[in-house]
Amino acid sequence: MLRRYIWEKAKEKLQHYRRRTPEASLLYQIVYHSRDDLQFQWESRFQHQYGCLRDEVMKTFDEYLNCGILAHGVARVYCDGCKHSLLIAFSCKQGTPTCE
Repeated sequence: MLRRYIWEKAKEKLQHYRRRTPEASLLYQIVYHSRDDLQFQWESRFQHQYGCLRDEVMKTFDEYLNCGILAHGVARVYCDGCKHSLLIAFSCKQGTPTCE
């Protein structure tokens, strides 16, 4: 009974679910195309003013680029009743799939 209740509650949230497409945003495109250039040009252009480029910056860029992309992790939601299934991309917000 608990499992059915959990599914009904999740189904209500997912009824109008539409996967967000982070790869289509302008910010994503800028980070995607400029990430490697930043790493290579940091020393000559910015290091004298801001210091060394920290590893956390590049790690954060990588996590941002992986967030919400189906190829980097999904959860499959399946309805036993109607046999409908849905893939939900993992989000980096809390490390769990979200329905936004």
